Amino acid sequence: MRRTGVSGLGILAVAFVVMQLTAQSAQAAPVTYDYVGHVFNFCGYGCEENAPANWETDRIVASLTFDSALPANLPFQDMYSSPSLVSWSIRDVLNFISLSSAAGDVLQVPSELFPSPLMLSTGPDGHINGWVMGYGLDEDSELEDVNEIGILNPPLLCPAEECDVDVYYWNFLTPHLRSDDEWDSGVVSTSPTDDVAGAWTQRTTTEVPEPATLTLTLTAVTAGMFRSRRRRSRSDS
Repeated sequence: MRRTGVSGLGILAVAFVVMQLTAQSAQAAPVTYDYVGHVFNFCGYGCEENAPANWETDRIVASLTFDSALPANLPFQDMYSSPSLVSWSIRDVLNFISLSSAAGDVLQVPSELFPSPLMLSTGPDGHINGWVMGYGLDEDSELEDVNEIGILNPPLLCPAEECDVDVYYWNFLTPHLRSDDEWDSGVVSTSPTDDVAGAWTQRTTTEVPEPATLTLTLTAVTAGMFRSRRRRSRSDS
């Protein structure tokens, strides 16, 4: 009696195809790091006249997506020019300032302070433990009515000529810089070890093949095995 169908070996072949498709997709999955800052605890210049009444509810959030996970024990370095950087965004939750690579924005910080507008380091577990990210103006810039936003860890110490006591800047937000509507707000502390830095979390998006793609692939593989089986059956008869 002729037998047609898929053998146990054929079933294993189908399973192998599915495993390969899933594994290849997982290996190519990007990794996104999300930052949530401490709520603002400082409002300075222009605050009384221009800042919203709920400025203390504001905070900065950011995200960075790389084509793979950052390595463990990464020394503090420029990541803005890294070919592994896929996308980025930074904004305050009250949406006074919002920048992103998707919108065609750029990051920029005063060159005399940092060599790059995006610098990161990681610990033994690969989690981000040091960062600089933001947009700011060089003191020599002639631009007016622009926005400044940034997150820092380690924090930036206020220059002695500007501050009578040690003040450390962790987050800063300055809408409408150099205009009549300007105000300064953010997160400050009097010690570089205060727990106000905010934190990053990590998530991976595994792009498993769509069900329709898997169905088409399995149908093609199974059909091929049926045809092969029928050809062998005819030759045996």
